Amino acid sequence: MIRAFLLLLMLAGPAMAGLTQQQLDRVRVDLPQDAALDLAPGLPAVLIFADFDCIHLCDAVLAQTAGLLAETGLAPAEDYTLIVVGLDPRDDAAMAQDFVARQTPAPLRSAIRVMQPDRPALKRMTAALGYGFVFDAETGQFAHPAARFVLTKDGRVSAVLPAFDAAPEDLRGAILGARHGTGAIATRLILLCYGFDPVTGRYSLVIWRLLTVLSALTLLILGAWLGIAIWRERGTA
Repeated sequence: MIRAFLLLLMLAGPAMAGLTQQQLDRVRVDLPQDAALDLAPGLPAVLIFADFDCIHLCDAVLAQTAGLLAETGLAPAEDYTLIVVGLDPRDDAAMAQDFVARQTPAPLRSAIRVMQPDRPALKRMTAALGYGFVFDAETGQFAHPAARFVLTKDGRVSAVLPAFDAAPEDLRGAILGARHGTGAIATRLILLCYGFDPVTGRYSLVIWRLLTVLSALTLLILGAWLGIAIWRERGTA
């Protein structure tokens, strides 16, 4: 079991007033080894959780994810799919569709899959990803990690990216890695780094250097894999 915390949380000041520290301690990503979801996406997938009536950060996470995907140079519904999973079973389909439509451009919507699982299904999904969240009954809001999961086409977790701390090239690399089934080891190392500052959204200098080395190694491995694949393809042509 990989014990890890994703420290960028959906904590919106007064909205968390009804939660105890013990409850907030459950708001984390504790990624299990070989984490996977049986969603059969068929393509590499970017998965986020959202509360469809959240006006604090959920809309911004989806909007930023859509913006990053548009800048990756990858083709929606051909190179990837975007899965948006609702956290609140009380939200209806119209609310979910309106939430997505307000935060995403039309060209991307062919690649978007909206899921609204019931409570038992949601519990199974979040447990499979080690995704901890808490409902604040006093405010009707959820405290939950702001994370993007990148899945391979058979549903295995290939990468986890924190919201508001990613660039288009990061997401592109994660999707390409998911296409070839790579990235999980680096993800776990990143998740184990406690140098992330949730206030500034940045890593400490030591952690940043480690991430830079890991990113370089990932690119080298991916480049080598692609080079071998091209060489083999030309050799059989």
